[in-house]
Amino acid sequence: MLCYNESGDKMITAIELKDGLGSLEFGTDPFHKPCVYYVDNRFEKHITKLEDQLLILKELSEVYDANDIYDDFLSIVEHVKKKIRKDDVLMIEKFGEKYGTKVVVALLILYMQMVLDEQNYRFGKERTCVQLYYLFFEDYSIGKCVHMLDDMDEKDIKNLCKEKDILA
Repeated sequence: MLCYNESGDKMITAIELKDGLGSLEFGTDPFHKPCVYYVDNRFEKHITKLEDQLLILKELSEVYDANDIYDDFLSIVEHVKKKIRKDDVLMIEKFGEKYGTKVVVALLILYMQMVLDEQNYRFGKERTCVQLYYLFFEDYSIGKCVHMLDDMDEKDIKNLCKEKDILA
């Protein structure tokens, strides 16, 4: 189930997870930066961390081929816009048949973060693609992937994407 903003507009601001697992919603962190929250069954909010999502996908690559996971991830990326769309959520939920619920939640969090990034950066979804690429194919640690773009400007990110043929 999708949740809409307080004024009832069609802007989707949250995703209710299947099987009563809680929900994901947009918010701001203590530094007033946009973020994705996981809201548990007790309605307690927890900021999601990229490290956790990368760990889930790295563990998945021990069972499934990293190329297949990355290709599936890219199929999500090609749909990312500046807002959550119901069809995108349904497409991501279908990956549950292949990978399981835990991976679907991680993919939904990454999707929502890319939506936020698209709203706030010129190379929003490219940022996540680069991090995942380096996790799977350059054997970077999760910590290094999370922080690899911290000091890079848009030009450097664009060049890196071009060099590695990421969303070229």
